[in-house]
Amino acid sequence: MSAAEEIVKHEFSDAASVEHRIKDMLGNKFSAMLLRDYDGSLDPVELMKFTTGSERSLSEDLKGFEDDLFRMLLYAVCHKLKKNKRIRIVDREDGITDNDLLQKLRYAKDNQIIIGSEYAIKPQDHKRLGAFLELLEATEHSTCGGGREALFLRKGSAGIYIGDVLIEEHAQCLEELNKNDYAYDPETDLYTYEPSRGLAIELTKGELIWLLEKTRRVYTISVEIGLVIMDADQMIGEVIHR
Repeated sequence: MSAAEEIVKHEFSDAASVEHRIKDMLGNKFSAMLLRDYDGSLDPVELMKFTTGSERSLSEDLKGFEDDLFRMLLYAVCHKLKKNKRIRIVDREDGITDNDLLQKLRYAKDNQIIIGSEYAIKPQDHKRLGAFLELLEATEHSTCGGGREALFLRKGSAGIYIGDVLIEEHAQCLEELNKNDYAYDPETDLYTYEPSRGLAIELTKGELIWLLEKTRRVYTISVEIGLVIMDADQMIGEVIHR
């Protein structure tokens, strides 16, 4: 048995079982503007692309990445709204004070929904954190800890339909392998590769290609969305960037 064959011990899980869970999670995150029915065209949005080994299931690999998927969809929504000139971008470095942020939250409480990064709108002065959390709790919101953008959107001004979540899967090829993950010796015509930390093996090119095909998968996660803007030719919100 070759060194490459010794490494292959696991089977890949079916990616299809994860798609419904991601769709439900995104629907919950965008529930304040979610459309249940939609008959327009859908646009694909790539949320994440990553490579994983066969020792863990896709579901296990995605643990902890829900916020990343949420942020990527929010980024796509904000991009579409900005392209249609429906939102303005507000950078906190442009003189936005803690008082300004708290005032925006007071207005949002009765007029807007907030979707996105909690970090983006947190006050810099920790003494104001209590007031911030109280106002945020009183406002319809869906936030996560990381990220740098938060969308303040007028209630009822836009809606999102979340269609199918698509997970495309293929075996990793040599061209997709990070060059820092292997070393080629032209004198021996062999590749030194570490399938796991601390375990380096020498392989021919054919063996390395075979090993990648058997043990590495590249996943691309995308979602189909439809965005509807109810208020034509009007600004409907702003994105706070930090």
